[in-house]
Amino acid sequence: MKRLLSIITAFAMAFAMVLSFAYPKALNAVTLPEVVGMDISAFSSQTIDGSPVNGRVFDGKDITILHYFATWSADCIREIKYMQQAFESYAGNINVLGILHQDGTSTPQKAMQLFDEYGIEYQCILPDSVLTELITQYNFIPQTFFVSSRGIVLEHFPGTFTGYDSIEQRIEYWMGSSGQVYTIEFRDGLTGLYISQQSVVVGGDAIPPDPPVHPGYTFDGWRGNYNNVSSSGVVLAMYQNSGAAPELGDVDVDGRITVTDALITARFALQLIESPSTELYGDMDDDGMIGITDALIIVRKALQLIR
Repeated sequence: MKRLLSIITAFAMAFAMVLSFAYPKALNAVTLPEVVGMDISAFSSQTIDGSPVNGRVFDGKDITILHYFATWSADCIREIKYMQQAFESYAGNINVLGILHQDGTSTPQKAMQLFDEYGIEYQCILPDSVLTELITQYNFIPQTFFVSSRGIVLEHFPGTFTGYDSIEQRIEYWMGSSGQVYTIEFRDGLTGLYISQQSVVVGGDAIPPDPPVHPGYTFDGWRGNYNNVSSSGVVLAMYQNSGAAPELGDVDVDGRITVTDALITARFALQLIESPSTELYGDMDDDGMIGITDALIIVRKALQLIR
């Protein structure tokens, strides 16, 4: 029995330590790469036909669209046509650059054939170290980046667009802006956990995500400013208790006691997060405080070693 308890204790402590590194104090549910805000103005490379190209291509344009693609992808080929449409429709105001993913079948020669076949007129470039760092943050093909005239990434869209209208909407959003953006972070006001994050142009509006569902609680709106944004900030999903209180230990208020509840409690005990629901439902030993001992008790309950 002592051996089992020591294993559980070591397991929970190790998990709490790992969590303190894997999840920063900003309450992110995942540590996301910082793509938005990257300065890529120092890139220096060449086009697929060997012409030099560098960060000066951003100068004098409201925005530049970078489209990372592979020649073997049907989604990429469809989007290449969208990019050409944007290049023609906003001639003089925006620039479009293809960034070629290279492998055994996606080659500069194949890209030149593809561009010739579809009448693509914008430049296609090979990634240097700066652009490679940008495109390898996420494992997606295609990816699209909207970049300011100063070479700052304003928006990152990994995956495929539903149609040209989606691209046009983003162009209209960013055209004429100063490129200055603020970050609005949405958090769960009950658990303190991260929901999502958006970069918003000055004076613009963020779009709130779907609020988390908590049994026994009713969503009561967002607290914090996300309209006509003039500064970065945090917006909280607020709730009202509308039913029976959750079981003691269910600190994420999802109707179950799991290891996740123990992890949240451990992080709260280590002062890594703020979590009102942990304050309410995390005191397992009834000593008036939330500590690692409470997290260990929750682990044992989650593993059904105690009732």
